Amino acid sequence: MPCDDEVVPQLAKNRHFTHNGRTASYNSAVATIVERVESWYRKHLDYLKTQWAALSIRSHEPADPVHGKVEIRAESSTVAASVTFWNKGDVTVIRLDLPQKRDSVMDDRKLSPSEDIGLLLDSYFRALASPAGWLA
Repeated sequence: MPCDDEVVPQLAKNRHFTHNGRTASYNSAVATIVERVESWYRKHLDYLKTQWAALSIRSHEPADPVHGKVEIRAESSTVAASVTFWNKGDVTVIRLDLPQKRDSVMDDRKLSPSEDIGLLLDSYFRALASPAGWLA
């Protein structure tokens, strides 16, 4: 049985693997929600850098349909934000207004299958960068 540090390279090569006695199978032809968020981030990073002083992205098991998760964090002089997507279909957007340290949940829900992840991310970051922080 492979140890934990052998699982990730196996997953990268082939999305059919066995870990701790269970077999998981992922369809590599269809990008997961996490993979689509990662792709959007790569494509929009230069623009995001013009709006935010600090940016980071962290993914966990991007190909796993249940446990896959990605979080984008952004910070300016007035706002800290976290946008998190799960492959199971959830999204959470949190805004912290600085220096008041007033936080607000801008979105926390299950995505509908027809939603365009890229357009959703565009609208989140547009709203997060605005002084009011309100989503239209």
